[in-house]
Amino acid sequence: MSTESIKIKLKRFQIVRAILYVKNWIMAKLGLKVLTYGSIYDKETRYFLGRYLPEKMSRFNGKSELNFLMLGSPGLQEIRNVPAYLLKRFNVTGVDKSPEMPLKLPLKNYTYINENVFDFFKKHDKSKKFDIILSRWFLHHISENNKGIVCRNCWELPDDNGILIIIDWFIADWETPGQLLESQVKFYEYRVKYLPREK
Repeated sequence: MSTESIKIKLKRFQIVRAILYVKNWIMAKLGLKVLTYGSIYDKETRYFLGRYLPEKMSRFNGKSELNFLMLGSPGLQEIRNVPAYLLKRFNVTGVDKSPEMPLKLPLKNYTYINENVFDFFKKHDKSKKFDIILSRWFLHHISENNKGIVCRNCWELPDDNGILIIIDWFIADWETPGQLLESQVKFYEYRVKYLPREK
């Protein structure tokens, strides 16, 4: 592939990305859509995890099974882009208070715990460690104090070589659904304003 064709593909990607950012900002501004599966943020974080997790496997010294904790996720969308050979090694525990929405993925084992994350932390045997802990788009739903509780608990749960991955929006704290929407709109306004600087 020539340098020129790579530049053209990169330019197309940047244009599509900019259009999707603006579309999401407009939909959030109108109250039609906030962060959902299928958005550019969903796709980019899944793409990131699909590359990042395979790169980190050497730290687990050839373990045949890996214990994976997903916090604040009623499904498996987050790991959809992880290669199947790796998914087959995962014993996933998903924790969320929403009804389960699982995807069919080739996991070693999957357990869904339908309860509040804070109740899970209280009940969980701290001697049972996890190799990977993932929280994606959960922390912005809770107060600053509760963010601290989640992070303190998460530091106690990884195995010796464990990984803690937190992916979230950096939005202002909120108390009502209206304030949440306002914080999300400000997030999109910020992204649209500074999008041209992203290269």
